[in-house]
Amino acid sequence: IASWLAAPAPMGALDFVSPHTQGAAAFVFKGPSLVFDDAVGLIATNDSAARDELARLESKLDLSLREDLAATLGGEFALALDGPLLPTPAWKLVVEVYDPARLQASLELLVTRANDEAASAGKPGLRLEAEQVGARTYYSLRAEDLPFELHYTFADGYWVVCPSRALVMQALRARDTGESLGRSADFRVLFPGDGQDHVSGVAYQNLGPMMGSFMDLSRSAQLTPEQRRSLDALGRSTKPSLICAYGLPDGIQVSGTVGGLDLDPTSLALPILL
Repeated sequence: IASWLAAPAPMGALDFVSPHTQGAAAFVFKGPSLVFDDAVGLIATNDSAARDELARLESKLDLSLREDLAATLGGEFALALDGPLLPTPAWKLVVEVYDPARLQASLELLVTRANDEAASAGKPGLRLEAEQVGARTYYSLRAEDLPFELHYTFADGYWVVCPSRALVMQALRARDTGESLGRSADFRVLFPGDGQDHVSGVAYQNLGPMMGSFMDLSRSAQLTPEQRRSLDALGRSTKPSLICAYGLPDGIQVSGTVGGLDLDPTSLALPILL
């Protein structure tokens, strides 16, 4: 699994994330097809019937999960929290895509098969809609019995997915104007001073603004003076931090910074969680 991480490379997916994002993670893999093959191989090692079950599933769906889904995607992806948490978390998912037409056709087929299953069980299905706005097509995916929806489009070799059309359009504006996290001087200055311009993965957080909102709420909450002082201290100490990973031929190198100062990444919770 460690070998899935690709060598350091440019990360165009971060150009769809605003410089005001509260957190983002981006990675470059050698390819989803490789990940798919390895995953199937790992499962088949412990389950001799896994490949036959996969073949039956693909026959039922009338598509190849490897060729019609995994192979349509590139190796680069980014996930960011790029706005408020409430009422709906403003997340963004940006994935490199090689063949958007084939991917969209596969998604439409999957929705059709899911709706067939739902109809046979007497349950509501999914609704996939497309709307042409100028030269661009925006898609939305909704379910009658689920409280969330997905909106997405394809742009400049990337698949941009968000919980609302407004966030998708915001991501496109960040890319078009160049006012993005990937091009932000405040973000770039956090990169370790090792002379390397590209990385294989990054994990970034800037929770200061969110902590400020929590402190504003705490002023009306029933907190003791000691609790309020602790919260204020936490807000003052929350600075942007960045963890970088470098895929090497014989290993993975990890380093990080916070507030422009070198930071031992083993002391952070984020890389431990990753």
